[in-house]
Amino acid sequence: MFDEGVPGEHPNKGWNRASIQFKSRRPYKPDLKIEDLVMPSGLGTLRMLRSCVVMAGIMTVLYVWIPLWLLITWVPISDLTYALTLGLAFLAFLSLLYFGGARETRRDRDLATRL
Repeated sequence: MFDEGVPGEHPNKGWNRASIQFKSRRPYKPDLKIEDLVMPSGLGTLRMLRSCVVMAGIMTVLYVWIPLWLLITWVPISDLTYALTLGLAFLAFLSLLYFGGARETRRDRDLATRL
């Protein structure tokens, strides 16, 4: 299909590269360490807390802030109610993710000892 190349493209770039045409490219091996593949685990680790804070912030924006923003176009809400709703939702998501993740990693460690 691409034997004659793509019009206007350099003869040795894109789909016209020899490694694609002759299927001679070596497989790609990413530079990964074992630590990169292991999920953060356990209570008290800064890495787990940091990832839970980021995800709780994203969940608060998606699931609370956007519906709340749409709601205030029709229903007047005081500033205190608005701030409390966002703050409590963030704390609820954070605690759910952090303690739920710690519980799951404890169950995974228990399973690993039995295997």
